[in-house]
Amino acid sequence: PWKRAAAGSRGGATAAVALRNTKEIQLASRLLGVSSDCLSRTLLTKLIRAGHESVTKHMSGHDRAMCRDTIVKHIYASLFAWLIGTINQEIVPQLTDAHDTNNVWSRYPR
Repeated sequence: PWKRAAAGSRGGATAAVALRNTKEIQLASRLLGVSSDCLSRTLLTKLIRAGHESVTKHMSGHDRAMCRDTIVKHIYASLFAWLIGTINQEIVPQLTDAHDTNNVWSRYPR
């Protein structure tokens, strides 16, 4: 989904990274409730702060993949927690004893 595009140079050739699949970025950003510009910046660059200064740096291919995977893992974890919570609400009867926690979470060690 990434492509290299020529960018300005500072003493040598540099390259900037752009997203090829803008339709997918627009769809993902709409589903996540963020702007496509924000999602693109998040997937392509990192902000480095030192003191009162900040610099935006393009991430390497490995770093971009790690960023993408982290976002996906967070979405999956959030969806899983929501699903388990919903299942527990449906299958656990109203318990009179607060110490009886026979639900889906209690079946898995932490």
